[in-house]
Amino acid sequence: MLLHEACALVLLRAWGRSQYFEYLVMERLGPNLEDTVKKIGATRLTQRNLVVLVCQILDIVEHVHEKGIVHCDIKPRNFVFGTGENAGRLHLIDFGLSRPWTDPTGNRLPEESNCGFRGTPQFASRNIHLRHTPSRRDDLESLAYTAVKLLTGTLPWADAQSDEELLSTLYAHSGHTLCQGYDALFAQFVDYAHSLQYEDTPRYQYWRSAFRELVPGLSEDASFDPDDASEPRVGTQKNCDRLRSEDWPKPTGPEHVDSDPLLESVLGGDSRSEDGGRHGFTPNLGSTWSCGEAIPAGDLFGDEFAVVAAGVEFIDAPPDYTHGSCTYPGGSPPERMKNSQSDTRCI
Repeated sequence: MLLHEACALVLLRAWGRSQYFEYLVMERLGPNLEDTVKKIGATRLTQRNLVVLVCQILDIVEHVHEKGIVHCDIKPRNFVFGTGENAGRLHLIDFGLSRPWTDPTGNRLPEESNCGFRGTPQFASRNIHLRHTPSRRDDLESLAYTAVKLLTGTLPWADAQSDEELLSTLYAHSGHTLCQGYDALFAQFVDYAHSLQYEDTPRYQYWRSAFRELVPGLSEDASFDPDDASEPRVGTQKNCDRLRSEDWPKPTGPEHVDSDPLLESVLGGDSRSEDGGRHGFTPNLGSTWSCGEAIPAGDLFGDEFAVVAAGVEFIDAPPDYTHGSCTYPGGSPPERMKNSQSDTRCI
């Protein structure tokens, strides 16, 4: 799963560095969109800021789709603001559920009707709830529900007590019923997302331009402004009647046996920090993490190890501590990294 997410980030040119152990190093970001909207209050989100957010999300989703990837979990919590001069711009995170919508040659993958569910039920598309293969249309439908949640403060199916209730409520609502009382463009966007077919290319630029027209003079690179006090406001809770459709179908650690020079060089003596200081080192003699999770073949971005190996600065194969002369409690040796203080490998 971690390699799979790393592969998606490499393909998006948002990768970190890995050596012996699997981990991701990413930019430190600020608060997520969901918490930010809660903090400023449901009645303080302005239409100007909502349009900025929707346009930024359309930009991001288009970029991901251009790389042959569908994210599969578009929702407010997975959009995170930057920091410093980028504090008003969103970043998309959590590519663990992402999958290709094209094969390595760029051809569209076939649609299937027996895929498992992926995503967050409240924001997942109708076709995902019916277990169809994810494609760009599903990210766009999740984007539309994200916009509705920001616009109205709620989704009518958010409190559904079962999958059947959620799906029947989801299908019972059109853009008009979801966005009643707000600019008709939001309802049209929801209905457009509902109309997309499996292979359709969403009209990202068209909808960005249409939303910007709601705020005269808004620039294409406008940032979210938490202090904006313009009118009109959105984000007011509405009492949405939960429409129903009764006819809709239900949807162990090995022992240390021998000495090993490399292991002794890692575990023995002091280590040197990046600042050049020396300190004691106590190795982690085991992990509480579960074993790696296999990714279905249809979700892979080709040879994922090769993609990551070609995209990061270096990946060194770890010494074999399970079948060699020495076994390490926990299955893996401590990592030894290069640092700015030495041309040799240090802890």
